Amino acid sequence: MFENFKLMGAVAGFLKNRDQITAAGDRIQKRLDGMRLTGRSEGDLVQVTMTGKMDVESVTISPVLASGMARGEDDRRLGEHLIAEAVNDALKKAQAAAIAVIDDEGDALGLPGLGEQLKQILPR
Repeated sequence: MFENFKLMGAVAGFLKNRDQITAAGDRIQKRLDGMRLTGRSEGDLVQVTMTGKMDVESVTISPVLASGMARGEDDRRLGEHLIAEAVNDALKKAQAAAIAVIDDEGDALGLPGLGEQLKQILPR
């Protein structure tokens, strides 16, 4: 029963600071939108640039790989694998950056470890 009172108190505290929480959310969105993170495949044959909001902005394929992809099925499969590898690398970097930004804002609101808590629900 006392746990319910604690929970109600925490919810009331959040509601009281609604404007601060909204402002923190806006700051998080702005910081994430301004970030650019680049993921790379093995050998830097493919590079993927992603925003902090995890939107892919560009994919760069090295000329060496691009010319090989046109030659045969094995080269095309290798290219596809390297693209997926670079996207996954960029995605991991974007998730880590988002967690860091959320941790910063959570600390400012008196909610330490907020980003780390979020990390627990993100896909790995």
